Amino acid sequence: GPQGSRTALWRVLDRLSRNIIINQSINMASSSSSLLRRLTGSLASLATRKQACGTSSSCLFAQAARFNSTTLCLRNAALLTKSSPSPCLTQSSSKLVRPLLVPRVDANRLVQRSFASQRRLRLEYVECVVIKRVLVGLDYVGTALFAFTGTMKAATVAQMDVLGCCLVGFTTAVGGGTVRDLITGTTPVFWLKQPQYIALAVASALATFFLYPKLRKEAITGLNLAEHEQELMNWADAIALGAFACVGAIHATQLRMHWLCVPVCGMVTATFGGIIRDLLCQQKPWIFHTDSGLYATTALGAATSFVITTHIVKLPAATGLIAGIGTCVALRYISWKYDVGLPTMADRTRSAST
Repeated sequence: GPQGSRTALWRVLDRLSRNIIINQSINMASSSSSLLRRLTGSLASLATRKQACGTSSSCLFAQAARFNSTTLCLRNAALLTKSSPSPCLTQSSSKLVRPLLVPRVDANRLVQRSFASQRRLRLEYVECVVIKRVLVGLDYVGTALFAFTGTMKAATVAQMDVLGCCLVGFTTAVGGGTVRDLITGTTPVFWLKQPQYIALAVASALATFFLYPKLRKEAITGLNLAEHEQELMNWADAIALGAFACVGAIHATQLRMHWLCVPVCGMVTATFGGIIRDLLCQQKPWIFHTDSGLYATTALGAATSFVITTHIVKLPAATGLIAGIGTCVALRYISWKYDVGLPTMADRTRSAST
């Protein structure tokens, strides 16, 4: 009769609707699963290279954790869609039109969020790699430059032999980082884990001892630097000093030290090699006197600028690095250009007497 025909027709329509929903859900689940495999594969490949991020890797893996949670939501959505295509399969076919669009919209949003997280993760990874390479390059330049200054002082002031000059040059180059690692409990110290610093410092000291006098034989000023050469040396020393201060600040940040301790750690890294050099040469520590102008102060200012930029203002580490080195270079330029230094007790006594 008509009632039986209508019932049979509704059953056929309901069965066709179920098949349509199941096929669409299975296709969507399979595509979501394949997307999940690609995204988690990219995350795993980035995570295996975490050592390349060096000192700035904490921000990257914080984003990686959030990205992993996003992919987990996508996986759960895919499994839920595959196991339960629609909550209203047993209802009449007239109500089957609306649920067909809901899973598709949610899945698309999850896919877009996952791709956005992946792009952000890649950008932060590239930023970390660039920061590491720039810091390593500046660290190498500073190591060679500090070894040069230590060797020159040992040879000209203390009249040491080649072994003494090499030891003093090496100590000047790595002394600040060694003191930093010892007071922070990071053992073995960095140059025992990265022997390229030993080779670089010793090579710079030997080149200074044997080649520098030959290169300066025809110079009018002898072993002393000319005015333009001293200007160039000041600029290079200021950049290396700022880089060392930022390296020390990043090291303290990685150890989760209090933000007040971070500038001190940066200053120790940048200046204590010179203190050890002067003590080995039986000289007064140069950076503690007005003869040096603003030297340890500039290192402290560089580390403080890095802390303010990254800890307080919450800007990226690249911005903090630029701010730290820029502050150090600016303060050093003011010091040697205008002969600016910190006041002493004798200056205050003379000003009070007059």
